[in-house]
Amino acid sequence: MRKDITDHNWFHAIDFGNGTTTPGRFTEKTPPNWTLYGVLALLEQITLPGMSCLDIGTMDGLISLILKAGGASRVVATDVLNRPTFEIAREISGQDIEYYPDIHINDLPQTPVNSSYDLITFSGVLYHLYDPLGGIATCRKLIARNGLLILETETTVGSTADMKFTPAYNEYPEPYTYWQPTIPCLLEMLKFCCFEPTVLIKTLHRTTVLATAVLPAQVSNRTDRMIKTHQETRGLGPYLNFKLLASDLCRISNIEYTGHCGSFEIDPHNFFSRLPYQPNLSPQAKH
Repeated sequence: MRKDITDHNWFHAIDFGNGTTTPGRFTEKTPPNWTLYGVLALLEQITLPGMSCLDIGTMDGLISLILKAGGASRVVATDVLNRPTFEIAREISGQDIEYYPDIHINDLPQTPVNSSYDLITFSGVLYHLYDPLGGIATCRKLIARNGLLILETETTVGSTADMKFTPAYNEYPEPYTYWQPTIPCLLEMLKFCCFEPTVLIKTLHRTTVLATAVLPAQVSNRTDRMIKTHQETRGLGPYLNFKLLASDLCRISNIEYTGHCGSFEIDPHNFFSRLPYQPNLSPQAKH
């Protein structure tokens, strides 16, 4: 094993081939990168060649590597920290990926990252934000009409559009997690920001949603209150300019998802991905 791999703690397990695989954050008894299985399943069904992609919260860069290997013409990876592990992974892979560390999602529209992407992956970030709705709104500002958003997050149980403020409970010790939306809340936040959800994948307590960037009028089953907001909000400061989203000034993406729509569940102990860089399950993780 390369010394520059063993000298660092890795968040992602990344298989570079030739027997070189980073350890990741889980033990051998746990499926590698299991929280991303919904993301991987969706990426297998998306036409990546020639597309521009933004990977928000890239960590060690697993998803960025997969996007570039899949033929994306441009892959931009961002993170709130500058991670040596990303630089090592990029160097080993030889993939041409733009890396912008030390940037919070709120600041992306004011940086060189600002563009109109065909695909945005937004994994394991939402529950770490003080303002999760603002995070989704930022994604909508950075994506082309008809572009695809893959959002992966923790969720909590519930049949109404509510959000759990986790610091108020002792059951969740991780200090940087603030919010757990119910699935209805997550879907309504996406629709509020003019994303139309088409696929929902449950993997234990994690939820992955594929959503299409649409016109405000194309959002399905809007409440009267949401319609009023879409029609009257002026888009001041960090808020979405819904009139701009409804105009002809936005670039239109031709990215395609070729898989099935609806709701699905993934058993992480019986998951297989054909994508490069994702390690196979170890015998200990198959149970």
